[in-house]
Amino acid sequence: MTDRTSTLQPTRPLVWIGVETTGTGPAMSRIAKISILRIEPTGVTTNYIRRLNPGKVAGLTSSSLRRYRRGSAKCPTFADVQSRIYGLLRGCDLIGYNLKCFTIPFLAAEFERAGARMCFRGCNLIEM
Repeated sequence: MTDRTSTLQPTRPLVWIGVETTGTGPAMSRIAKISILRIEPTGVTTNYIRRLNPGKVAGLTSSSLRRYRRGSAKCPTFADVQSRIYGLLRGCDLIGYNLKCFTIPFLAAEFERAGARMCFRGCNLIEM
């Protein structure tokens, strides 16, 4: 078997993305932390890790609420950083865990709440 990895020439940026959320449903829960690693076809990398202020979240138990609120009051909301996140995700292929069932629906809901829209059509999804 030959090693072909040295001959791969991606034409689009690859973005590894992971989110930590306050729950399992994007309608009621929020993204509390986002991690993005973007690798350009040239090899240039951008690393973005941000803890977010989820704001008031319905349905959280008091212990869960304390965990997500501890120190997050000074953190930006998703709406505050959505343009930066949009710029990192635009025109890329996405890599992550549970993208279709979890990460993408959460991102779409957060962008919508922020009054913006992120289109994932044309993105190749690589599920881990």
